[in-house]
Amino acid sequence: MTREDKLRHAFNLVVSTMELRPPQIEALKALRDELLRLQRPLRECPPHVLRQFMIRKDGSPHPAHPSYTLSLATGVGKTRLAGAIIAMLWLTNEARTFLILAPRRAVLQRFENALNPRFREYIFVNSGLVPEPHIIRADEIDNPSAFEHAPNLFQTGTPGPRIFLLSQQLITTSDRFKERRPHASKSAAEALREAQDLVAIVDEAHHVGGYEGKPSKWADAIKDLAPKLQVGLTATHRPDDQSVLYEYPLPRALDEGHYTKAVKLLVRQYKEAIAEADGPAKGGDQIDDLDRAALLYGLDRLKAKAQAIEACSVHPYPNVKPILVAFATSTAHAQSVYDWLLSLGRFESPDEILKTDSATAKDEETTELLLGIEGYGNPVKVVVNVAELIEGWDVSNVYVVVPLRAMATFASAVQAMGRGLRLPAGRRVGSKEVDSLDVVLFGRDDAAVILKNAIEWSGKAAGPEVISGLSVLPYDKPATQTLGLTSSAKVRPPVPYRELQVVDEELPLDVDAAALSGLTRAVIDGLVQHATGQGYTFFSVLMS
Repeated sequence: MTREDKLRHAFNLVVSTMELRPPQIEALKALRDELLRLQRPLRECPPHVLRQFMIRKDGSPHPAHPSYTLSLATGVGKTRLAGAIIAMLWLTNEARTFLILAPRRAVLQRFENALNPRFREYIFVNSGLVPEPHIIRADEIDNPSAFEHAPNLFQTGTPGPRIFLLSQQLITTSDRFKERRPHASKSAAEALREAQDLVAIVDEAHHVGGYEGKPSKWADAIKDLAPKLQVGLTATHRPDDQSVLYEYPLPRALDEGHYTKAVKLLVRQYKEAIAEADGPAKGGDQIDDLDRAALLYGLDRLKAKAQAIEACSVHPYPNVKPILVAFATSTAHAQSVYDWLLSLGRFESPDEILKTDSATAKDEETTELLLGIEGYGNPVKVVVNVAELIEGWDVSNVYVVVPLRAMATFASAVQAMGRGLRLPAGRRVGSKEVDSLDVVLFGRDDAAVILKNAIEWSGKAAGPEVISGLSVLPYDKPATQTLGLTSSAKVRPPVPYRELQVVDEELPLDVDAAALSGLTRAVIDGLVQHATGQGYTFFSVLMS
């Protein structure tokens, strides 16, 4: 079998076995076609040959090793795509050593879980496709055996791929990574540099930078390891990035509606916010009336989501607990929001509200709560956040997002909605509430402004919906409602009312015994007449 046949056969095997989605298939195919430019396997090609045959989309050579970016909208499945890339390269013996880099612990934890064959979302789906990988984590790089290329003496069968899970910060600044440890013949950096088949897969790749005339320590650190190939995964690539090999943007994902929740932008303009548009938020770092209104409405929407999930005939995922994420402007603002939410009396315990900011981002207990927030046993229902959840926090049960104050703009909504696009079942289930994310935008912009911005972002013509998966709706919570009352004897028109309050208490009846006896007999006589068909009685309740 020729090398070209091997690549095509492995591609088809990976696609069918791993049940890839069309965008993942297209991205993997684009990478396979770049590999087909080479006359020899990737691991055998010297750097100058790689740079000669594997070029960028504008036709220019890569400044260093070949580096491509695959841009997929949040929720489409970048982790599964990373597994497909590893599987295809391992099956064809193009590469067997892989370095997965990520800027956040949460992302590395997600990959570590996915690389466990016993995990429900195993990265290779079928354990028969690729042998169990050998994982080397950051805390294991001091162990010389982690870099031995010889198979384990007790291992039977073909060894699986060797996958290093490291942070970009570690390879950039850590002496543990760069320097030789006692009794070690080489450092971790030297061992990776000497590998003849190293492929670097970089998640949140837009953070790396470099190679475009802008110095970057992360880019230089990867370059120093001399990988045969670098593949970046991101949902937000730079517009000027010439390394983008395939793109499946968020507007297209929302429009096609297969892999993400639909998005409802619920807009309400506050005149006070217009006057403060260019100045500090009212009250400084304290919660204000605008915040309160947005949060109260967000909590109402969260309750509606919980009821919809409970009533859904096809549950999106066992025991889904919807949560709300509020974005505050500062640590002090977040504390003020947290304190006010607690004072509402709507929560059974303070544990149902989690506050995260730069001070708690690295706290182990907070991290565990965030990573386990999908679990029904996790108490958190509301997360008050200060720009710490913009990236790398991937859960499927975020159903309401509330950007507060000056962040209640369309640009902030696009950034924030990424935290709630994932579907608990990996697909929509046919319920509008269960299949949608509510973004509460209470601020200086009205629905017309938000709609205009959404049209520009989506690239579509104006209409009631910008794209099929994105709706811009004015805030709508009428002060009055209509209740229809019917009777078997007489049909009455609907009675409008503003508010109906039920008071659970006994009414005082200041009557003497004779009067009470007469009232009781009158009621009994009426019931007897009704039962014998001699007449009917109906009662009217007047409400205002």
